[in-house]
Amino acid sequence: MEGKKHVTTACLHCRRRKIKCDGNPTCSNCSMLNQKCVYNAEDDNRRQNTDGFTGGTTSPDNITNSLAARMGSLQIAEDGQLRYYGPTSNLHLYHNGLQSLSRSTIRHVSTEGSEVLKRAGLDQKIPLSVEMHLAHLYFSWEDPAIHVVDEEIFFLEKQKWITGNKNTPYYSETLNNAICAIGANLAAGERLDVPKPAPEFFSSRAKALLDIEMDSPNVATVQALVIMSASEAAFTRDARGWLYIGMAVRLSADLGLHLDLNDQYRSGMLSQRDMDVRRTTFWGVFIHDNMWSLYVGRPWGISIRDISVSRPLKELDAVRRKLWKPYPLSNGQSNMPSEGLPDPLEACTDANITLCEFMRRINRTLYSGRKIGIDELAKFLATTQKEFSSWMDNLSPELRVDLSNTDRVYIPHVLQLHMQFYAAIIFLFRPYFSHHLLRATQTLNTMEDRAAVARVKFDCISAAHTMVEVLRCFRKQHSLRHTNIQIVHLIFTASLIHIYNACTCTGAESQTALDDLQFCCQSLGEIGQTYGNATRALEVIILVKREWQNVAAVRTAQGFKRPSNALNYRGSESADREDSYVRKKRRPSSNVTSDPLDPPQFLMPSAFETFRVPPNDLALGSQALNAPRDGGDIYDAWDFLNWTDLGGEMVGEMNETRGLDGQILLENNNVMDQGFDGNSVRESAVQNAGQLG
Repeated sequence: MEGKKHVTTACLHCRRRKIKCDGNPTCSNCSMLNQKCVYNAEDDNRRQNTDGFTGGTTSPDNITNSLAARMGSLQIAEDGQLRYYGPTSNLHLYHNGLQSLSRSTIRHVSTEGSEVLKRAGLDQKIPLSVEMHLAHLYFSWEDPAIHVVDEEIFFLEKQKWITGNKNTPYYSETLNNAICAIGANLAAGERLDVPKPAPEFFSSRAKALLDIEMDSPNVATVQALVIMSASEAAFTRDARGWLYIGMAVRLSADLGLHLDLNDQYRSGMLSQRDMDVRRTTFWGVFIHDNMWSLYVGRPWGISIRDISVSRPLKELDAVRRKLWKPYPLSNGQSNMPSEGLPDPLEACTDANITLCEFMRRINRTLYSGRKIGIDELAKFLATTQKEFSSWMDNLSPELRVDLSNTDRVYIPHVLQLHMQFYAAIIFLFRPYFSHHLLRATQTLNTMEDRAAVARVKFDCISAAHTMVEVLRCFRKQHSLRHTNIQIVHLIFTASLIHIYNACTCTGAESQTALDDLQFCCQSLGEIGQTYGNATRALEVIILVKREWQNVAAVRTAQGFKRPSNALNYRGSESADREDSYVRKKRRPSSNVTSDPLDPPQFLMPSAFETFRVPPNDLALGSQALNAPRDGGDIYDAWDFLNWTDLGGEMVGEMNETRGLDGQILLENNNVMDQGFDGNSVRESAVQNAGQLG
């Protein structure tokens, strides 16, 4: 009974750390740490001074208001952690601490982790210097682009853990091993004093420890899950990675990371550091969740309506004056200042969140599987284009990129932010490529709307080309061996546009597209030495290029000409010419009507219901693909994209790409230089994967 008494009379600090509290107005623990001692008034069981007591503290009105409340509350749960319970849970009504009601058996990594690792054969001693090296790689190249872990706090809490203070919500061995797993990817080719393959070794340790940590998860657990999802993407284990990010989303809600907790801060329950770490972690989860949704074409897990926590505070960049420099320094550009460059980490995160919001609206409107009219499509296009322009115009100076200024050095996550911007534009424009939609633009009310829809191909191709120029800058100033894993999907996205342009255009336009595609493939080859999913993306690109070229050749042999995308931004003359050409050549269709009283409706394909080619058939090159269905005289290769599986699990059984060494990828690059022969690359990868397996 003494133990139970202790917990229910402890201050908030002692309860969270699960240590004995003497119950004094300022307890000895808080006094020793020189911090404010706070008790929850509603569950303070200490004897109260009755002088001046005039009546009960609970009235019928208070009871009624509690029952009718529409907001939940943070509670100290059975494991001593703060957890959020919403109003329908009923648990939010009991404020005496849920641990006073139950005696759950909770395991802890600090006491049981070593035995679990030993049973799994993963208990090898890792030198601290290796862990620090891998962590520095992670914080230099992986974390800043999608920021989820505060570097300074991580190392401070790690030092506390090493010295014996293991009661911290901001460090865990699961998080440490997850970080080391990504760091080991970034250290590919280095001699590390750890079992091989190092990324799999650290990833396996993180998984083993995660099972224990999930008994009493905290903020560090959320961060670990986010990073582990990235590791699984690198290993091309998309299903597990998707589940990990889903777990991170759920656990964020469990801990109330999505909530505005200023009241708890003012009451002393949470410190400013707590608020900062929670905010950073939540928005890192939010961005990762959105990037995973793009990566696999599935719905996201966080609803904007549920979020009340503040956005990243851009002004903190000026206060903290954080600097970024490459690690190791040998990877830096020659004119990189020795002290590093100002790191606008908060501003970069905030800009990325806005791009995620754009992508959500694009996905909800264009990729939802619902019918939408041509007028609504045109209006959405115009509105979203204005939002993208405003986003670019409102970027702070430290986030701007001027590709004409060859002397300026940019930090990698700023360059990746711009690549993400152009990828989002591509996703906006892609559905408008449909020649069915293009023919229907004649029903639009204004010439401006018709011209806007007619020039989307030019604008989309321009965005893909500009992304490649940003990528060239990245490669010149930094190393593509050291990147954030999300860059793979961005390059993949641009590559599809370059394939389309090369297959549907002629002359200089086609050659420019091939040059851009060549650079994308070479870049993926380099990144593939770090992340296995880059090799998979490369294989898919080669296969798709071959198939689209075959389709284009069939259509050309049948006498269909490839249209030009040479439209311009300022005038509508060229757009009018193409519109006239479409009206002249179009055939009657039951799906399109020119009656202004009955505008055409378009069924926008669901992002996760458009993939139909059996992965094994496409992977083995045996799928005999016919030309797209005949819906008009203009050849539209994009119809092929609408029914070809380019998603995360398309080539899941093609081969095991992880662990491919530099020589294999060099051979693959040589094959690409000789004309993108998909069979050679696939056979080489499969053969070498078999040797590694």
